Amino acid sequence: MLKKAIECGPQSTQAHCNMGLLFIKTGKLDRGIAFLEKALEMAPKNVDALEGLGYAYMKKGLFGKAS
Repeated sequence: MLKKAIECGPQSTQAHCNMGLLFIKTGKLDRGIAFLEKALEMAPKNVDALEGLGYAYMKKGLFGKAS
């Protein structure tokens, strides 16, 4: 469903954010990070994307990027 949302609305910040968070929750950190970075390109102050990205970086041990 989220993949379809991105196909229909490729500029949807929320769809990219949700997809990124889903990948992170399933352990696919690199894919999640890519989606969250795209969401932040579209909306640099998106709190959900920033928080998710920080969490993913922390899980990868990239504490400098997480802060």
